[in-house]
Amino acid sequence: MAPRTDVEATTERPRIPLSRGRVLRAAVDVADRGGLEALTMRRLAQELGVEAMSLYHHVANKEAVLDGVIEVVVGEILEGVDRADAPAPDDDWQSAMRARIVAAREVLLRHPWAPRLLETRTTMSPMEPIIPSLWRDEMTRLAVPMIAVQSHTVAAFTRRP
Repeated sequence: MAPRTDVEATTERPRIPLSRGRVLRAAVDVADRGGLEALTMRRLAQELGVEAMSLYHHVANKEAVLDGVIEVVVGEILEGVDRADAPAPDDDWQSAMRARIVAAREVLLRHPWAPRLLETRTTMSPMEPIIPSLWRDEMTRLAVPMIAVQSHTVAAFTRRP
């Protein structure tokens, strides 16, 4: 390899170190652009400008990447739900629940591959971390029948926001 010249040294950008979070965020970006089929370790490494073997210092394997991108998407859902402009559940539980579900739906629309991947993950129920933030605790406290919660959930995910 030829030695670097001063011109090369001044035009190169500093390399951003890899981290698990950076790898997973890039994986989400790859999946958003090309679907889950496009998400390979080689493609992910290319996206990050590294060799594929470098990824294994941050994620164990492709399954760990898939679990990790679900963590990223669930995190986005929880952030969206927290920011949702919803009335207090004591005032109007149906509107509060709908606003939160619509916020979750907006995230899933940005990541159209995510629902299919959520269904395949076996390490945990992907909805486990979402349900408490969306409605379970408040609905239980308000003694809302679960059938009402389920029907409003289905309605919110099948209608346009």
